[in-house]
Amino acid sequence: MCGRFNLACSNEDIGKIVVGVQGSFTNLPNYNFCPSQNIPVLIKKESVILTAMHWGIELESKNHEYTRQMINTRCESLIENKFGDSFYNRLCLIPATGFFEWKPQANLRNGSKEPFNITVLNHDLFFMAGLHSKSLNDGAVSIITRDATEIMKDIHGRMPLILSVDQISEWLDMQFLQNREEKLKEIITSHERLIINVHRVSSFVNSTANNSINCVTEVQEKQIRLI
Repeated sequence: MCGRFNLACSNEDIGKIVVGVQGSFTNLPNYNFCPSQNIPVLIKKESVILTAMHWGIELESKNHEYTRQMINTRCESLIENKFGDSFYNRLCLIPATGFFEWKPQANLRNGSKEPFNITVLNHDLFFMAGLHSKSLNDGAVSIITRDATEIMKDIHGRMPLILSVDQISEWLDMQFLQNREEKLKEIITSHERLIINVHRVSSFVNSTANNSINCVTEVQEKQIRLI
């Protein structure tokens, strides 16, 4: 899954990669985005727009007794077309410079987990695939996840679906492509070899109230690995 991430850059940095992007996001950098907060999202209308959306699409239970926030959407659900063809015009992107995962540690008491910050070294700024709510007026978004790669499985079984820079346009224009089913599967199942940097960070990041560079500061030797 993906339950926290960071974006340690500026709107100008995003514009250098997504040329011609309109709009902006306030309060950058942000070192600890959490569910239920507003997060930066790239959507496609006449042009690519950077806007703010609520992280978590509200879903009602079948018996209508409660609602829950869907912060992640499994990419397998898209391939199986569980959302119907209408999801093609709901695809979006979430810019990030890293995402956090927590790994259980046998040497820690009370089942505590150790936090890690995962970055993509060949993309200082990268883009996670997203799915926004049926109505843009709702302003809600969910981050799409995939099975973790072999290296990531050591920390968590799922990870965000990360797109390469040359996949940005195809992802946002998916609804207009004639071969969109094949292109969707191609992007989701592609295994671009990304050099990732996995490093431990302090429990400072555990609190959703904390938002400073201390959230991403390395506390032990970094591990540079190849997906």
